[in-house]
Amino acid sequence: MSFETAMVEEFAAIPVIGSKLYPLAAPGDTVAPYVVYGASEGMRVRALDGYKDSKEINVDMNVVAQTYKSMKQNTAAVLDMIISFQQRAIGTEGLFIQEIDLEEPDEIYEDVPKLHKCVISFTVYI
Repeated sequence: MSFETAMVEEFAAIPVIGSKLYPLAAPGDTVAPYVVYGASEGMRVRALDGYKDSKEINVDMNVVAQTYKSMKQNTAAVLDMIISFQQRAIGTEGLFIQEIDLEEPDEIYEDVPKLHKCVISFTVYI
């Protein structure tokens, strides 16, 4: 199971997000709140004796909402979910997450769809 698949399964448990988690871009008719993400395939970890099976995966998430308050609430739920991945198996096939390295989120207001957005970047080690 890929990290992306396991992550989507886990995020389905957040009621306000549920199935509104989209790779790279939300469909044009999507009404906020929703989350857009980009996740790399990952880079295998290299040691002195060669490449290992473990990976380092970079992920960017955009939590989008119509109001600042809603964006803050949804961001808190998303951050809690991401942090909960640390040292546990996620998804139906139990992909084990060794470590999460979370960067400070960045909040943005987009004037031309009039939406609030929080950008969350993190690295996952599996």
